[in-house]
Order: sequence, then structure tokens, then C-alpha cells
Amino acid sequence: MAREDGLEGLVGEEFARYATPEHVSELKRLGKEMAASARRDPPEATLAIISAFYAVLFAGSGNKVCAQILQSLNTRISLFRRLSLSSKGRPKAMIREVEAIVAAAVARDEAAMKDACIRHVDGACQA
Repeated sequence: MAREDGLEGLVGEEFARYATPEHVSELKRLGKEMAASARRDPPEATLAIISAFYAVLFAGSGNKVCAQILQSLNTRISLFRRLSLSSKGRPKAMIREVEAIVAAAVARDEAAMKDACIRHVDGACQA
């Protein structure tokens, strides 16, 4: 999934650079909500939060072209995402990955944000 993780990395990097404080705050809130849902709810419940998390990530990046491409891909891979979340150990790994994304966003660390987004895509592909 090299093409998607490259786009995700770019969106992450641009989020760290361009997102408003409100985008960062909302990403942080959704990250916490996603972690809580992944611990207690079936994958279907977590998927809606994941979609909202990505929507904020895309909006905060300011990169409408990458956001449109990734939104299209995300819509198409919703079944894969559901299966991935059902895999043993994946919810815990996803929580760690999302926490890394949020930490990098809060720190406004472009390189860390890019790496965290790429690691998240790679982790999902491994599940």
C-alpha cells in the first residue's frame, strides 16, 4: 500500500504544518474517543469515529486533492478496516498508532506526524 501510505504521510505532515488549534483539539478528542470505543465496542461502532478522525485530519491538512483521493480510498476499504479491527491484537496496536498521530499533531512535529501516519497504514496492512 505504498501509494496510500505516501499520501497519508503527506496529509499528516501538512496537518502538523497547517491545522488550526481547533483541528488539533478535535483530533485529540476523537483519538481518545476512538481508543475508548476500540476497547469496549464492536468494530462497527469504532468505524464511525475513525471516519470522523480522518475527516478532521484531511480538513486540517488543507490538501484538498490528497484528502479527496484518501477519502475515496477510505470509503472503499471500510470492509478491510472492519476485518482489520476484528484481528487479534489490532485494536491495541491501532490505539498506540493513533496516540502517536495525536502526540505528533499536538507537538506540531511534521516528521513525526508523517511517520506516525505511515506506521498506522502499515500496521493496518499487517493485520
